[in-house]
Amino acid sequence: AEVEAAFRQAIELFEQWGTPSERARTECDLGLWLSGQDRIEEADQLLADARATYEELGALGRLEVLAARREVAR
Repeated sequence: AEVEAAFRQAIELFEQWGTPSERARTECDLGLWLSGQDRIEEADQLLADARATYEELGALGRLEVLAARREVAR
């Protein structure tokens, strides 16, 4: 529970600070962690949110990393 709380706090702070790339990276990390906890629906939503942010930012490299990490997690 501590891990999840820390990730969620970081996501909120990155949102407040206006740093979408850091928020997306943290959403990705939490999503992968949740996948490892068999909380697939929650994980998929966070990963989709991260993907949407990366697409908006044109962060193609981060999209590739996200795709690779998601494959490893499955």
